[in-house]
Amino acid sequence: LTLESQKAIALGDQMGDLAFSEFMRCSMIEWGWLELGDHEGVRSRLSELSVTNERTSNFGVASLLQHLLARALCLAEEPSAWQRAEQLATQMLASKKGFVTQPYLARGVLARVALLRGHFEEAETQARGAMQLFHTLPGWLSHVAPVQIHALLGLSRSSEATAIAEQALGILPTLGGFGVAEVELRLSVSLAFFAAGDVTRARAELCETLRQIKLRSDDIPDLFWKQSFLTRNPHCARARTLAAAWGVE
Repeated sequence: LTLESQKAIALGDQMGDLAFSEFMRCSMIEWGWLELGDHEGVRSRLSELSVTNERTSNFGVASLLQHLLARALCLAEEPSAWQRAEQLATQMLASKKGFVTQPYLARGVLARVALLRGHFEEAETQARGAMQLFHTLPGWLSHVAPVQIHALLGLSRSSEATAIAEQALGILPTLGGFGVAEVELRLSVSLAFFAAGDVTRARAELCETLRQIKLRSDDIPDLFWKQSFLTRNPHCARARTLAAAWGVE
C-alpha cells in the first residue's frame, strides 16, 4: 500500500493534481505506514499536514486526516493521546462539512477511546451507533466492528459479540477482504467465539488471522518493515502471542 501510494503521489505531483496528492498523503499512504507499525511517524506527519490543511480549507481531506490522526493516537500508550483523539472525533461530530461518513467515523473513534479507558458500556453504545451504516458502507466501518466485539466481551455478552462477528464475516464474500482492518477484525472474531465457548471455531478463525498476516508479511520486501509489521502492529503481535498460547500454527 505504501509503495503504490508513493507512486500515485508522484504521478499526482507530475500531473499537477495537487488535490489528489494531498488526499493520498493524508490518507492512503499513512494507513499503510500505520499498518507497518510506524505509529509515531504517522502521528508526526499527519500533525504537520493538519496545519497545512487548515490553510487550504480542503474539508473532505480534513475529515480523513482528523480520523486517521485520531486512530493513530489511539495506538499510543499515553492517556493524553487518547484525549487528543477524543477531541478530534468531537470536532468531526460538530462539523457540518466533510464526507457523509464523518459522524460514523467519529463515533468509531469515540468508541475506541472508551474501550481503551475500560468504559465498555460507552464503547458499545458508540460503536453500535457507528455500525448502523455498516451494511451500506462496510469498507469504511469495518474497523468499528472489532471495537464493538471487544466492548461486548468486556460486558460478558459473548453471544452478541459472535453475532457482530458473523455480521462482519458475512460481508466478506462481497468485498473480498477488509484491507488494513482485516487482521484486527479477524482476531476479534476469534476471541468472540472463544469467549462463547466455541473453541473449534475460535481456533479456525485464528488460523485464518495468521494466514492474513502471512499474506501481508510476504508482500513486504524490506526486512525492517516486515519485522515491524509483525511486532509493532499490535494486532499482529497479539495474534501471534495468542497462537503460541493456543498451539495454533
